[in-house]
Amino acid sequence: YLAVAFDESFQVETISTIGLEPRDARTTPVTGTLAWFRLNEYDLEIEARRRAPELEASIVSYALPLANTMELEGQIDLDIRYSGIEELQVIFPEAVAPLVRFDSPLIAEQTLGDDQITWTLRFHQERKGAARIRFSLVIPFEGLAVTDETKDRTFEVELPSIEIPAAKRIRGDWIVEANTDTELDFEADGLDRVDSLQVPVVQGYQPGHRIIAAFRYRGNEWELKVNGTRHPHSEVVTSVIDSLQLDTVVSVDGADRHQAKLSMRSTGEQFLELQLPPEAVVWTLLVDDETVKPVRASEDTLRVQLPAHENANQQINIHLIYQTPGKEWRGSGRETLTPIRVADRIPVMRTQ
Repeated sequence: YLAVAFDESFQVETISTIGLEPRDARTTPVTGTLAWFRLNEYDLEIEARRRAPELEASIVSYALPLANTMELEGQIDLDIRYSGIEELQVIFPEAVAPLVRFDSPLIAEQTLGDDQITWTLRFHQERKGAARIRFSLVIPFEGLAVTDETKDRTFEVELPSIEIPAAKRIRGDWIVEANTDTELDFEADGLDRVDSLQVPVVQGYQPGHRIIAAFRYRGNEWELKVNGTRHPHSEVVTSVIDSLQLDTVVSVDGADRHQAKLSMRSTGEQFLELQLPPEAVVWTLLVDDETVKPVRASEDTLRVQLPAHENANQQINIHLIYQTPGKEWRGSGRETLTPIRVADRIPVMRTQ
């Protein structure tokens, strides 16, 4: 018996098999990939050549739009068969290629070619089998300039295609995140929408915001544009005044004395600012029946320190007594009284 053994990195063809009968190599006394039986003299001529490597690539990319940039975090998973490779070429669009950063212990050297689109990644040693390469990219963009902070801001970004010329097959996933103030819509051509709850992960990256959409593609014939609208922030009510009771005593000599009782709830607020009438003099300030030293934020603004409560529904009671100057009273007259006021963002549910 005669056998020829070789691994998958070689391709072997028989040229001449004179005096040989082919046998199943799994059942012959000698082991190999090819086997023959012979009785007399024979002639065996074979041609062996190294098989070219065959690559399959899978790309996963996360995209997060921020104030004026689109941040990308991704990885390239390679399946290298038959023969090993010493280097890999990755092509990005010219506008973003110089901004790409690769991060992998497999890479010994990374260079951007003179064409400004092709990255050549040289490995420490010849690679075969599975290999993973991490990359990151920050794409600056110019949104619609809006001077009024209360209006929406819009932007649009085209996500970059990533080409690997040596790959026989290539597929990829785009996963798009967004924070709560950003509304997104997409123009997708050549991609399939997939369930955002079942997306692949990027090693070492944890999404920091909600995943809005996910897309899957095969090959390089696709386009994905992200159109965004960033809405202005809206303040959330953190304090509510359930009741405000205001009593005033007007004296003949013109001095007006006022008593304000507030019942409120608050979460996370350290102070309550009260705007006093002009020339007001504070006599007494109580918070939950305890005397508190009044603090002036400005000439007519009083800052009342609030106690810390874990329960946001717990009532806080404020008792304020103050005096304002007025006109002396004769037999009759008219006077305008100015109440204390709170910030517009704090609702007052009931006033008496």
